Parts: sequence; C-alpha cells; structure tokens
Amino acid sequence: MDAEVNREGLDGGQLNPAVSLLLWSFGKISIMEVLIYSLAQTLGAILGAAGTYMQYYDAIQAYDPLRTVVGPNATAGIFGSFPSPFLSMVGGFVDQTVGTAILGLCVAIVIDSRNRIPHYVAPMYFGCAVMMIGTAFGLNVGYPINPARDFGPRLFTFLIYGGAVFSEPNCCWWVIPIIAPLFGAVLGA
Repeated sequence: MDAEVNREGLDGGQLNPAVSLLLWSFGKISIMEVLIYSLAQTLGAILGAAGTYMQYYDAIQAYDPLRTVVGPNATAGIFGSFPSPFLSMVGGFVDQTVGTAILGLCVAIVIDSRNRIPHYVAPMYFGCAVMMIGTAFGLNVGYPINPARDFGPRLFTFLIYGGAVFSEPNCCWWVIPIIAPLFGAVLGA
C-alpha cells in the first residue's frame, strides 16, 4: 500500500504484471508499456527478495542451513510460492485464477471513472482487497496473485537454493503463479 500511496501523482506505474495486462486490455496502456512495466516489476521483486534474504540471512542459516525448497524446515517459501502438499496443479491454477480475478475486478472498479472513487482512496481499497484475497485464498499457495512477486524472487532463490526452486514439488508448478494471474486479472475485469 505504501508503494501505491508514494506513486500518487505519477501516471501509470503498477506493481503487478497481471494488473498491467488488465490495463492494456482496457486500452489504458500500450503493450510496450506492459512489457516494460513487467520487466521493472520483476526486477523490483528480485531486489526485494535480495533485501529480505540479507535481512534474515542469520535466521535462515540457523533454521535451514541446507536451503531446502520443500519439507519441514524449508525456507524457499519465504521468497516464492509453493503449493500445499494436498494441492493439485488444477487446484492451484483455479486458486490463482480466482484470487487474481477478484483483484482484477477490484482494480476495474477503481479505474472506472463512472464510479467516482476518489484517487486517494484507491491504495486503501487495494490494500483491503489484497488482505481479503490473502485471508480467503492464502492456505493453498500463499496467494501470489502477482507474476512478478513469484517469478522475481524465484529467480533470486535459484542463485541461493539451486534448481530445485523450479523443479519442486514438481517440474511445472512454477508456471502456475505466472500464467494463472495473467488469465485471472483479465477474466475478473
């Protein structure tokens, strides 16, 4: 929410590639802006993961010195999303699609000028929406609902944890938090 408030007065500037795609589908930004924003969002998420890793290095070292991805002491989930053991690929796709569709609906409501929502209310509205989505959908995956929020930190953890961040718990899971939110945001709007 702080990032949304601090960007007040700036034109554009989203923190989520799924929202950028939604804005493109409404004709609010160009496809080139979607690509540039998505790259910047992912790079920002990588830097955020690096900062988090540095901040909690000692705790991670004490709790998970082997840098495991899944298991009782796994810490890779601090950075990226990994499904609960009971969750199927289809269940994860539905979870992320629906969660991001709700976010997309909320964004569409705010950006529709016919709703006359004051611009200064938007950050609070989005913060409450994300909190609600997390409360309702956090159990299965941890509600990434943002491709950059999952993929950027996953790229960073690849450097620290190795290739297991892309292969655990199965080889294809990592694409779900990228593809499903993109689909869900546009579907919800």
